[in-house]
Amino acid sequence: MYAKNKQNGFILSELIVTFSIIMMIAFTIVPVFYQLSTEHSLLQNRVEIQSLLHDQLLNQSFQSSTTEINHTFVEFTYTFEEPLWKGCAQWSNGKNNKESVCLYYYPKE
Repeated sequence: MYAKNKQNGFILSELIVTFSIIMMIAFTIVPVFYQLSTEHSLLQNRVEIQSLLHDQLLNQSFQSSTTEINHTFVEFTYTFEEPLWKGCAQWSNGKNNKESVCLYYYPKE
């Protein structure tokens, strides 16, 4: 009787294919997570700046100023456009793009 030679291990080509699939997935997912974290921090800064602008308009403190928020310098400017106050914030985001947001305040008489 002949004994059959059974191999129960992996061959090298199976390991290479498996490793290449894992690396393709990793090289696809890592940049996506990096982009998501960058966009999350930009959005968080934008929300915080807009909230501060809103609060300053409600407190009727219409003095132009420059403030540092999360290591970002933000310039706040206010103009009166009959009958509304316009408050704008301008800053350079993490991607070195200029951003601005403007809100309006209607004063109660």
